[in-house]
Amino acid sequence: MLWEELREEEFASAIEKSSKLCVLPIGCTEMHGQHLPVGTDSFEVTHVCVEASKREEVVVFPTIRFGNVPFLTSWRGSVRLTVELMQQLLKELCSEIARNGFKKILIVNGHGGNHALLGNFVSSTQHDMKDYVVLYRSDFEYGIYSLAADLREDKEFPALTKEDVDNILDFTANNGIMGHGGVDETSTTMAIRPDLVKLDRMYQVDGMPTHLSDYLRPAGVHNSAASFWYVEQPNHYRGSHPEWANERIGNVLFERRIEMQAEACRLLKMDDRILQWNDERNAKWF
Repeated sequence: MLWEELREEEFASAIEKSSKLCVLPIGCTEMHGQHLPVGTDSFEVTHVCVEASKREEVVVFPTIRFGNVPFLTSWRGSVRLTVELMQQLLKELCSEIARNGFKKILIVNGHGGNHALLGNFVSSTQHDMKDYVVLYRSDFEYGIYSLAADLREDKEFPALTKEDVDNILDFTANNGIMGHGGVDETSTTMAIRPDLVKLDRMYQVDGMPTHLSDYLRPAGVHNSAASFWYVEQPNHYRGSHPEWANERIGNVLFERRIEMQAEACRLLKMDDRILQWNDERNAKWF
């Protein structure tokens, strides 16, 4: 059910099996410390969408491997496109997906920096009449802190060792720092592309935040701190060094994320109300 692997004559059947739902993964290409590849986010979101499509049949469009990374001019390997180009790219890709017969398009985001971009894009699809609906969800809603909460509720994860469990619980109990290139992403990348992880390089740069923009929080403008990521995380790496990261943890995190994606696809495949609401909106257009 991968778009680029289908033959032309297979699309009619794929559209029917998908209930007109197509998944569009989007990641980015950016530095993740010195121990992870620049394609980390794209590798992860692709893996989740492809594996979920095996559990709930939907067509998966080729991953967009570029995202909103506006402040990475100091580091090689990162690819920065303008917001205007990204918006136009999304607009034309969704239009082409719909022209091919898919009327429900789910963008699956694998990069935190894309939130504002995607929110604005989805809103922009309402600016004129369309015969399709675009939604988006984030792939990374389940991480180490979510896993720790499940462990504290005595949920069982047979794949984890006692040492894994102790490390996860100790890390979260002590408010361990994570977020970009930390234990989550290191573990998940080890699970799918271990050949690209260089744990001995994690110590080349520091991943702890500087807290220089914390003074904005009491003033209620702390969301603006996203504009100063390069000040807060000058090495484009956020997290305690993930010495205890491993593929077991990565596979457990992926298992839940894959099932969450499959659940979202099940819901959208069964639900045609969003298309009915779209038709009603189009009928009232003036």
